[in-house]
Amino acid sequence: MLTREFLRKKVGSKITDGQSLTDQEKSGLATAHHPGRCQIITFTERSLRFLIDGAHTPESVESYCEWLQQTIDPSPDTLRVLVFNCMSVRDPATLLAPLAKRTNSLKFHRVFFGRNWWPLWDSRENFLEKAENERRFEEMRRSWLDLCREFGRNDGEACVVPSIKEALHEIELMSKNGQVEVCAVGSLHLVGSLFKLLKIPIYGQPDFQDDFVFSYS
Repeated sequence: MLTREFLRKKVGSKITDGQSLTDQEKSGLATAHHPGRCQIITFTERSLRFLIDGAHTPESVESYCEWLQQTIDPSPDTLRVLVFNCMSVRDPATLLAPLAKRTNSLKFHRVFFGRNWWPLWDSRENFLEKAENERRFEEMRRSWLDLCREFGRNDGEACVVPSIKEALHEIELMSKNGQVEVCAVGSLHLVGSLFKLLKIPIYGQPDFQDDFVFSYS
């Protein structure tokens, strides 16, 4: 067991793998929490509900989709959007495929592709980096459309935005007219960027001090 190997190396634990779980181990497993994995964040006053997972392999995105189908609001009045990006070392088509297969049931009204956002990136991104990002995310968008056609599914409106900050502003405008559900997946970096923008505390840390991303009160 990895936890026991870790304890042996770090604190000199004498517990062997053949022994039953200790009360301390049971407590640790029962209370373990990984932010950004199948996490629901609700902003009731803004009619927004985020369903976030940092899944970044085909298998974990498949699990995320299964969780989504059990978790989404079944109301036909709820608008649902997908926010997606992934690292350049990943194949976006293999990550998007489980989502594309289910678009008839998940019913994404809009799909956003864009890079993560951090305060310094906007000022440091040069022309070549911006052009490369636009090319990469346009390829993701085209992969999504191709997959939806392959599976005979409704693809919704898919677009590329400069960063997920702009996607959130678009989502904000949508939520003025009713309930919006935001499904975000593809990268743990995406999760971290969303937490930053939404001022979501991680492991009990204080909220970030940046201005809240939403502009209306």
